[in-house]
Amino acid sequence: MATPIHELRDIGRFNKIVAVMLSVGLHDVADRLKLKGRKLFYYKFGKEKHYARSTPEKLRIAFEKLGPTFVKFGQLLSVRPDLVPKEYVQEFSKLQDQIPAFDYEDVRAIVEGELGKPLHHFFKYFSKVPISAASIAQVHLAILKNGQKVAVKVQRPDIKEKIAHDMHILFYFAKLIEKYIEDSKKYNPREVVEEFAKWIEKELDFFIEARNSEKLYQNFRGVNYIRIPKVYWNLSTRKILTMEYLDGVKLKSLKDSELQKKIILRHLVDASLKQVVEDGFFHADPHPGNIIIMKNNVIGLVDFGIVGHIDAEMKEQIASLLIAMLNKDIDNIMNAILDMNISDAEINAKKMRQDIREQLNLWYVKRAREYTAEDLVTLTKLSADIGIKLPIDFVLLTKQILTLDGVSQLLDPNYYFIDEIAPYMRKLIAQRSSLEAIAERVKARTFEAARFADKLPGQLVNALRKLEKGKIRLEIEPKEIREVEHLATQMEIAAEKVALAVMISAIVIGAALFSRVEQLPFILGWPLSKILFLVAAVFGFWMIISILRERA
Repeated sequence: MATPIHELRDIGRFNKIVAVMLSVGLHDVADRLKLKGRKLFYYKFGKEKHYARSTPEKLRIAFEKLGPTFVKFGQLLSVRPDLVPKEYVQEFSKLQDQIPAFDYEDVRAIVEGELGKPLHHFFKYFSKVPISAASIAQVHLAILKNGQKVAVKVQRPDIKEKIAHDMHILFYFAKLIEKYIEDSKKYNPREVVEEFAKWIEKELDFFIEARNSEKLYQNFRGVNYIRIPKVYWNLSTRKILTMEYLDGVKLKSLKDSELQKKIILRHLVDASLKQVVEDGFFHADPHPGNIIIMKNNVIGLVDFGIVGHIDAEMKEQIASLLIAMLNKDIDNIMNAILDMNISDAEINAKKMRQDIREQLNLWYVKRAREYTAEDLVTLTKLSADIGIKLPIDFVLLTKQILTLDGVSQLLDPNYYFIDEIAPYMRKLIAQRSSLEAIAERVKARTFEAARFADKLPGQLVNALRKLEKGKIRLEIEPKEIREVEHLATQMEIAAEKVALAVMISAIVIGAALFSRVEQLPFILGWPLSKILFLVAAVFGFWMIISILRERA
């Protein structure tokens, strides 16, 4: 049930939000959320002619009018193609949070308050006019005592309190959406707002961005075509962030030759593949405003508020998905998506297969090189529609690929990202499928199974002792306890057999690996591989005999 309107902390702000919605023409949204009764506030804020625009565009305009919280919320949705349709993602990607700067005296008071000393103690020069002003902070150019140019990001005064007020209203809207729009429940609007609350809290802590920047800085050490600004930790706090100033032109303003653009694109692609495939840590929002072109086609990356992490297992899952897409393989597309699913909700596999087949029918006319990032986004949205919840880092990677796809088209209209990513994915799968890699995984699983088999009987006995001493209160008869003891004995035997089976598998794989060695060691005139196969056969035969005896 939605929160009663009188429980809102700021009714005036809520009324203004509704008025802005109506002023840009979002009457249908207000109707569905039962807000038309508050229409009188619409006239207070004036009428605007936005009725010929699309709903995503109207919503983007409303977010811009409503200030920092809503602009940031729209920007979050722009990197979540699993939650909102493609046209909303595209529209919200246009959100700009360029707003008037706050006074220099406030800037000075904040910096001096955070650092504990006057500005002149740290800086030879500190510009009074910011080089950029956004909703959360503004950036000032400064020069350190040693002559180094730096960019000082200063958080807006009282921004945390203002966002907290708006967050309360956003939660209220989420409840209204869940109550009145039935289809919204599968996307869990309140959970989306909760995720946004965590995200905005992180963005308000500049130490987090500093750590992200530092990690990327270390990852790209020695790479001469990428520049990550150095963090000055002694001049940074949760409210101010001092970083190396990167002098250059933003990508969106670039007017170089076609040859230079292709060189820049090559550098961008290589940097992206390094982050994803090698490092597993990537800049999730590399839009043109966050890319600076410096001298000699060196690329500077800035703004590390949104980053993603990918481990080895997820890399393999993503590789499997992309290769299955290239091969138009429904079963493996489904398997790859289901492997990444983190939701416990029941999945309608039949509908999933049908939806994927319909999508593949659209792809059959494409050649492999004509795949785009939007095809991956389509699969992500399709999965969310049937209740599958994919890891946020995978969704961020999808958005990163989509953004880079758009950036690449600015630099080279004939560029296809799939041409670059597919060979890396095939190489990754080949590495993971090698006998050496399989042997390593079997070795790890063998130790896991052995630890489990060793601990399980003891844990069961401890549980039974606690039951007998009354430390665990369950109504079980003594006879039932004896049955449980018998069950524990049987489980111990079963665990031992599982461990033995895993050990036999490991011996067989080891034998197979040794058989590939050119100078194979011999023991008593027998090659080591044959000895291992013989040992595995003996253990396997003994195991079969013991199973047959138990059943007799």
